[in-house]
Amino acid sequence: MGPELVMALQVASAAMTVLGGMNQADNMRSAAAANAENARRTAEANKIQTDYAAGQAEAAGQHKAEQDRHKAALMLSRAQAVAAASGGGSLDATLAAGILGEGEKQAGYTMYEANDRAAGLRYRGNVGAYEANTRGISEINQANKAADATVLGSFAKAGMSMAGRFAPDVAPGASSLREYDYLGSRYGIE
Repeated sequence: MGPELVMALQVASAAMTVLGGMNQADNMRSAAAANAENARRTAEANKIQTDYAAGQAEAAGQHKAEQDRHKAALMLSRAQAVAAASGGGSLDATLAAGILGEGEKQAGYTMYEANDRAAGLRYRGNVGAYEANTRGISEINQANKAADATVLGSFAKAGMSMAGRFAPDVAPGASSLREYDYLGSRYGIE
């Protein structure tokens, strides 16, 4: 094999090393972007589910609050019937207002609990989406740094391969590369 062919093969090998490194870097970036998108979609689906569950919690709270009001109305009706049956006349307005007020108070507690549960569910969905987006951005940034290092490494490997082809084995008057480095630095040879 002639020296031109050897040199051409070494140049081709160095170019393939660089292209391989660049291809690997692109694949690393693509994989990180795909992982981030999958995490975002999963978080979005979870957020939709927690929003739905929050709506269900509010609806259940409204239903229970109506039951609490209805229960108070039934208690008032029974109290009025007992008062009329005993011959004492109509029910005292203060007592009637107290019975209805207790029903409204219980309905308010029920709605507060339902709204609080719904807010917690929505918050959990929002936090999950935020964490997925933040994690995705971080993974993409890390993949970009690793990809850049891969490309730089492939250029360095190719450069060292080419330097090995063209660099002298030893300097004149040196018996090893180590001595060549020493002599070169001592006499200003780079």
